Amino acid sequence: MNTEQFKYWIRLHQEWLDTKGIDGKQISLEEIDLSDCVFEHCELEIAVFITVNFSKSKFQNVNLSHSTLCDSDFSQAGISDVNFRKANLDHADLTSATMENCIAIRGSFSETGFSYAVLSQCDFTKAFFYEANLKNARFESCN
Repeated sequence: MNTEQFKYWIRLHQEWLDTKGIDGKQISLEEIDLSDCVFEHCELEIAVFITVNFSKSKFQNVNLSHSTLCDSDFSQAGISDVNFRKANLDHADLTSATMENCIAIRGSFSETGFSYAVLSQCDFTKAFFYEANLKNARFESCN
């Protein structure tokens, strides 16, 4: 999927959100490569991304609340000011990722890999980390 195709999906998803599902289309993508992409100021609430490769991508000011991101690869991603409230990141890979100023209240990170990740000033209030791999992960000023 190229950048123009993905921008088209974002526009359809925004229309779907704005019209409460009457027009547009919810993003639901599986097993695609979006590595090395830049996501800025995107409204991707309730999006579905399963087994998507986001490795080395940059996320800034993105709303992924209530989204499904299971089995996705965020390794070495730069993630800043992202809303993961009630998002499902079960079995995701955040190895060596950097997360700053993110909200992940009630997010689910079951069996998610955080090895060598740096997480700073993130709110993980009531987040679920069942059997998450936190080996050498650094949490700085996080709830």
